[in-house]
Amino acid sequence: MKKTILVIMTSLIALSLAVACNKKKKEDKPAADPNAMQADMGEMQPEMKEEPKPEPKPEPKPEPGAEAVTPPSLTTLAEIGTPKIAVSMDLAKMAQSPLMKETGLTEKMNVSFMKDSDDMDLPKLTACLGIEVKNPTDLISKVVVFTNGSEADATIILTVPGEAEKFMGCMKSSAKDQKKIEEVAFGAAKGYKVTDDDGFVHFVPVDKNKVLTFRGEQKDFVAKLKVGEGNLGKGDVDGYFPGGPQCLKVIVRNFDVGEVAKEAKGMIPNLKTIDVDATVGVANGLKVDVKVDTKDAKSAEQLGAVAAVMKGNPDIKKQLTAAGLDEALLDKIVIATKDTAVTVKIDLDLATVKGLIEKVKGMLPGAPAADAPKADAPKADAPKADAPKADTPMK
Repeated sequence: MKKTILVIMTSLIALSLAVACNKKKKEDKPAADPNAMQADMGEMQPEMKEEPKPEPKPEPKPEPGAEAVTPPSLTTLAEIGTPKIAVSMDLAKMAQSPLMKETGLTEKMNVSFMKDSDDMDLPKLTACLGIEVKNPTDLISKVVVFTNGSEADATIILTVPGEAEKFMGCMKSSAKDQKKIEEVAFGAAKGYKVTDDDGFVHFVPVDKNKVLTFRGEQKDFVAKLKVGEGNLGKGDVDGYFPGGPQCLKVIVRNFDVGEVAKEAKGMIPNLKTIDVDATVGVANGLKVDVKVDTKDAKSAEQLGAVAAVMKGNPDIKKQLTAAGLDEALLDKIVIATKDTAVTVKIDLDLATVKGLIEKVKGMLPGAPAADAPKADAPKADAPKADAPKADTPMK
């Protein structure tokens, strides 16, 4: 039970921090022809003559790969207020992204899932759910995590196939070791307590297809939790994250960077806490948007300057070249400073990302060594010229 839900989920979180995906863009609809519309109006009202109006300037089109992001509608959650760290991942879309599929990461994720699901009777689970279970996203399509920095205070919402109560019942009945699973009550709602080597984890259906899970007792949180009410109690947390097609979204609030500032040796003396809003998406490549609010204009200026110096560091370019990477990749990192915030944008096409992943694979321990250049085949010796003969004495 633990492996198929908690362990798999957390391993997916680690994997998804490197890659994510977003929906395919809708094709732009052709704009109506203003001249045709005016002609129609002229036919309908021939006696009306209007002064010709200047044609409206076309709205600027978004840059290729640009993805609209709307601000979140929630700033706090009913049961926990404002968590320091919040992460939202659409695992189903992530697994179907070109980057994941074409680089083999989706297949590796599925193989890992099958290895880790040995504590479940998969045929029985498949029969109970009425769906074929071959990969993690057949069980968990979305994951949202809220924490102040540790697993002990983390609350997680899983989006599952079908009805959440049926899903949890099937997981329980299909577990090979049911002694570690017991039913518990959360008010009028029924949940499950799963004991493992590190303590226990709670699972509570909170919406028709959402399950709330958290480790340990977390008494303060449980006292505020009312299934069917509030944000976590209803699984209603999408409004906490910025809207848009990205599959990975990260929100950080009031993160203490005091220790980091000390390491900066006074370069950013006023930097105390930061807010971070980040999205990662894949349309036809990898697109990263990060906004760091330093809450101080001078600190933002200094942080932007430090980031620019790091980007232009000749040693970094040498390291990229030594690793077989194009130093022009650094040009894809766009850093900008405005008011109290520093933004970092990275936009890479799919071919570039695939090339990077292949390079990284080759650097990992255990990667097959590159074939050594073959020595040229020995060439046959050229026939030697006859040694000159001594002159024959004249008779």
